[in-house]
Amino acid sequence: MQEPSGDLGLYRIDTGQLSDLPARSGVFLIETDGEPYLNKSADLRRRVARLIEPAAGRRLSLHDTARAVWYRETGSAFESSLLLWRLHRHYFPDRSEEHTSELQSLRHL
Repeated sequence: MQEPSGDLGLYRIDTGQLSDLPARSGVFLIETDGEPYLNKSADLRRRVARLIEPAAGRRLSLHDTARAVWYRETGSAFESSLLLWRLHRHYFPDRSEEHTSELQSLRHL
């Protein structure tokens, strides 16, 4: 396992080492050939493995594009939501500003 990356505290593992992921709640980022995939889960190992294995049917599979997984365990739903928000702001700053202005306009209703 590598040291956490930057102030976000994410750990990196290769897609071939998914058994090293904890079966605990946390937030993850799947590094792909395009935009990263961000999400949270109650069971990191199960959720990430399902996303990276070849697709069966119509469900989402990142099998062909995933290069690495970054993750961080969290201790509560609030911590997961806060970290996911921070990751969205870090990786998608333009979209974050759009969502912030949408939320501010809803506040005035």
